[in-house]
Amino acid sequence: MLKPNMSHIVQLMRRSVDRMQLEGAIRPGSKKIVRLEEVFPFRPQDVEGIDYAEKDSIRFHLKNGRIFDGFGKPAEQPGMPGK
Repeated sequence: MLKPNMSHIVQLMRRSVDRMQLEGAIRPGSKKIVRLEEVFPFRPQDVEGIDYAEKDSIRFHLKNGRIFDGFGKPAEQPGMPGK
């Protein structure tokens, strides 16, 4: 697991949101830029580390033990299928 600095975390979250917009997974409505808070249920400062589950599949590990994928959804935790 990588332990990136705050600017790298923000950059990775921003890339995830931008990619979702390009792929049509989220629509910005009347505004062109979707804020990170509209997609992710956590703040960049809550992230303890980052890893990649598969190619292009990022996971954000929070300080409270929770894990989220690049879509802002809870991710499977190692050893706990479906959780």
